[in-house]
Amino acid sequence: MRQHLCRSRAARLFGVALLVLLSALASPVNTQAQAQGGRSATRVWVSAATGSDSNPCTRAEPCRDLASAVFAVAVDGEVVILDSGGYDAVEITKSVQIVAPEGVHAVIAPATGITVPGDANGSMTAVLVNAPNATVILRNLTINRHQTISNAIRAIAVGTLHVENCVLNGLSNLNSSDSGITFAANGRLTVRDTTARNNGTGILVFAPSGGTAHASIDRSRLDGNQTGVIASSNSRVMVSNTLAANGGNVGFLANAHPSEPSELNCDNCVASNFYAGFARGSGAGAVMRVARSVATNNNYGFQNSGAGKFKSLAGTNMVDGNVINRSGTITTFSPDAF
Repeated sequence: MRQHLCRSRAARLFGVALLVLLSALASPVNTQAQAQGGRSATRVWVSAATGSDSNPCTRAEPCRDLASAVFAVAVDGEVVILDSGGYDAVEITKSVQIVAPEGVHAVIAPATGITVPGDANGSMTAVLVNAPNATVILRNLTINRHQTISNAIRAIAVGTLHVENCVLNGLSNLNSSDSGITFAANGRLTVRDTTARNNGTGILVFAPSGGTAHASIDRSRLDGNQTGVIASSNSRVMVSNTLAANGGNVGFLANAHPSEPSELNCDNCVASNFYAGFARGSGAGAVMRVARSVATNNNYGFQNSGAGKFKSLAGTNMVDGNVINRSGTITTFSPDAF
């Protein structure tokens, strides 16, 4: 009996010692996870009202800045903005969603932007997307670009960038190099239900030499920009159900060098109050196609500067009320041949 009791007591002592050892081994791991801000979390939260960057970015203890939340969230995770307020600039380096729920007025309005790597002019942007092969989603955000900040959103490396239901404001320094979105990546851009206003260019799309930038823009408004949309070198751009109005240059422009072609296809679009509504620039590699669209109250409605391709779908476009409705070679195609 005494021998059985001794063995039981030894077993209990061994069990206690094992638990202590396991706890000691786990402690550094837990401490490290806390120090990393919970980077394994698939959803993190940000608050302008109650957030602190010393918090773990949980729902109960949100971060204050978007940069802290993007650092904390896991790849393919989601950053949720809890309440209305102003937020600072952010660089995105992985697949992530940054979302403001309906009813939350989340404004990214930094005093100082993020310097764009490799930019010869040292341009700064409010949101920098530098995430090769990643999928990035920006939804229901207002981004105010002002002072020395050249871009609201600048993408230099990404697989796919989605910009949904956003407002991109230029508040000062209306220069041709300033933009709501500059997509300069070998990847895909989708823009939907978005307003870009008072920028040099509303949306500029091009790719580095040897790459191709694909873009689709739908149900958007480009107001007060010098140029609404530019499809530049190495780009393939589709614009649908979109209005460009009230600028000093061009509503929709295809422009490219011969060795770096571009295509701009516009369906059910409106261009009004520009120097040119729909224009193909002098670069021989640029192609413009327009269908079911309106050009009115411009100096030129359709303008082709050179011998390159400007194609109009017969019987579907209204080009009227401009000082000069058509300039240059505009090729008309039947619906079956377009």
